[in-house]
This record gives sequence, C-alpha cells and structure tokens, in this order.
Amino acid sequence: MEYEDPDGYGPGGYHPVHLGDKLNNGRYVVVHKLGYGSYATVWLMQDLHQNRHVALKLVTADASSSSEEAKFLRFLNSQPKPKGFGFLSMFRRNKNPQLFPQSFFPALLDEFTLTGPNGTHLCLVTEPLGLNLSITLKHVKQLPLAVAKKVAVQMIQATVQMHGRGVVHGDLHRGNILFCLPGLETWTREQVNVKLGEPICSTGDSDTESSIVSDSDLSRTRDPSSPTPEYFVYPPSIEDMVPLCLVDDCSIRVVDFGEAFFSHSQGVQKQLATPPAVAAPEVLFEDVLTPASDIWALGCLIFNTICGHSLWSYLTSLDDVLIDITLAYGRLPERWWTKWEHREDYFEQDGQLKEDQVGKILTDCRDLETLIIKQLLEVRPDMEEEELDEFSRLMVAMMKLEPAERVTAEGALRLIPQAW
Repeated sequence: MEYEDPDGYGPGGYHPVHLGDKLNNGRYVVVHKLGYGSYATVWLMQDLHQNRHVALKLVTADASSSSEEAKFLRFLNSQPKPKGFGFLSMFRRNKNPQLFPQSFFPALLDEFTLTGPNGTHLCLVTEPLGLNLSITLKHVKQLPLAVAKKVAVQMIQATVQMHGRGVVHGDLHRGNILFCLPGLETWTREQVNVKLGEPICSTGDSDTESSIVSDSDLSRTRDPSSPTPEYFVYPPSIEDMVPLCLVDDCSIRVVDFGEAFFSHSQGVQKQLATPPAVAAPEVLFEDVLTPASDIWALGCLIFNTICGHSLWSYLTSLDDVLIDITLAYGRLPERWWTKWEHREDYFEQDGQLKEDQVGKILTDCRDLETLIIKQLLEVRPDMEEEELDEFSRLMVAMMKLEPAERVTAEGALRLIPQAW
C-alpha cells in the first residue's frame, strides 16, 4: 500500500482530504500528496496569498493536542547561532567558508487548527520537501558517494545547530531526514504535474483501478461529516522523485520534533520511540538521556548513509540489536546488562557468546572499528585508505558505549574526513 492505512480514519485519527480542498479560509488549496506517517498526512498546497507552493502537515486529532513540533521549529529557526560557533569559520577541511548557509530545519510558515469529523487537527505549513532518506535508500540501495558525503556532513551540521541551542531531537533516523526539492515553491501547476506526475487516486477497493481525479470531481461538494475520504491519494512515484532529490548540490532538512526535548545538565528521564537500530543503549534501557543520545543515532545514520545499509540489525527485534552491540563491545555495563531480560539466552555472564549460539549468529567481527572498516571495504571500494581510517575514527568517537565518552556534535564536525 502506498497511501495511509484507511483504518486510521475515525475519531482521533486522520482528517479526510481531497484534491482541490481549500483550507484556512480558502488560503491553501490541495494540489498533491507529499507523504504520510502514523500521525499525519502531508500535502502539497498552493498558497493563494503568497502565490507559491507549500507543504501542509495535517496531524491526527489525537496527536495534535500533545504535539510540540511547532514550538521546536519556531525556536530552532529563530535563535542565533550556537555559542562557540567562531571556530567553524576556521574549519580547515571545508573549501566552502559558509558551513551553515541556512537552517537545516523546515521553515514554519504558518500554523492553524482545523476541526473536522474526526476531531481538531494541528496544521503546520512549511517549505515543501522531497523524499526521506529511508525511502531513497530502499529505492537506490546506495547513494552516489559524493551525495552521501554531503548528506552526512549536513546531518552533523544540523546536530551542531540543535545541540548548540539546547535541543535534543530524540528521534534521529533515516525517515526523519528529508531531501529538498529545489524550485518546487515556484513551480507552476503544469510543472508539478510533469515533474511529480499527476495525482493518482484509489477508492481503497482492490477491484477498482487507480485513476486520475477529473476536473469535475475536484469541484464537487462533499459530505463534511464523513470521517473517511472518498478516495486516497498516492504520493508522487519514487522514480519521479529520486532524480529531483539526488542532485550534486543537494540539501537536507531534519524533521519531526515530536520526541524532542531541551537538554539538562543532569540529563532527562524520558521514554523515546526511536527505532532500536539507531537508538543509543541508554534509550533502549530507558536510562538518563543527554545530547549524547543523538550522537549515537547520528553515527548510525551516517554509517547507513555512506554504506547503504544499517550497522546493526534493522527493523528486527530489540534482542537482535542488543546481540549486535554486545558482540561489538563485549559485556554491557552492569546497569544495562541486568535489565536485558533475554541476555542469558545468548550470552554467558562474562559476555561471551554461548556455545549453542555459535553458528546461529554471525561472529566474524567482534570489534567495532574492524566491523566498520570491513563493511566499508565491501561496499565502498573507491574510498582511499586514509579516508577509511578517518571515517572509522569518526564512527568510533560517536559510538562510544558510555554516553559521557562520546564526542560532541562540534567534535564530530572536526573529525570529518579530510576528503569531505
């Protein structure tokens, strides 16, 4: 299925949207769908006041009351550059003196609420963006190396900006890294249809073919009390979007601040929904959280971006991820080791793999640096030896097991390989 789950419509769920709908007193007109998630649908809109295209994130009713995303976007896009920023202008490895030419977060252009048959929904209007990194990697398997390096650097720069302003994202994963679509704001309707394809819709009936909505249907009056839309809109095809996103001068935005929090000197006790494959050990074990939790996730993201696959088991169980981490680091610190309910199914008390697990679990690399180098050599044979060594040092510095030992975001920026 390439559209949101129809079961998500109902009290507390999605708001039903149709192409041509006008929102916020007629200011925004629905042009196309850009994407969807568990808690929102995202639409390409024509802003009739500004004569430009924008993105509108329409949050589910249940999630709207607790969402703090607008607060963090306003804060990050309005605050001055972080303290200690001066050293960046002297960053010896970057040929472009403008390391931070713009914010790496979507510009919040407008916000309002919309009341419909399923409740009251938060609506956030931002710059329109393209594919996320997750969908892109599933399609192309591996980014062009030059693009991968640029994305990796920008993710670090974005984290410097966040942490310099006291914000911890809390949910850094490839689904929350989006590519910009240069020029989309000013495209004509014809250009939208040509470059993104005309919107394709489905009634949700498996026996009915998907189709393009007719002009007469766009203008038809609909039942405002219906909790479900008359049809579901597919986002643009990935094949159309990929070449628009993966350009030489690509830019990214970090999105979805639903798990974000402000850092505190004593750390923060908070349960996060970060995918296990990128979640730091302290997140997995619900320990105290600090900006270092983002650094671990960022390290996983950078590895995934450069190599095209995850460092740890992805989209599998928590146990699978903890097995991978234990094999790379050895026995976990006591405060985490004793919390792992199923550890004795796989490991002895000293952290050694049980004999009955040998052969069931891959054990060819038991050292993080060796693991990183081995995988890089397999998928990036065009990287120079010096670059490989520098990259592995960056990864190891970001992914220290103990949060207090991890490099900061600014420290990671200093460790970026010379060739980047």
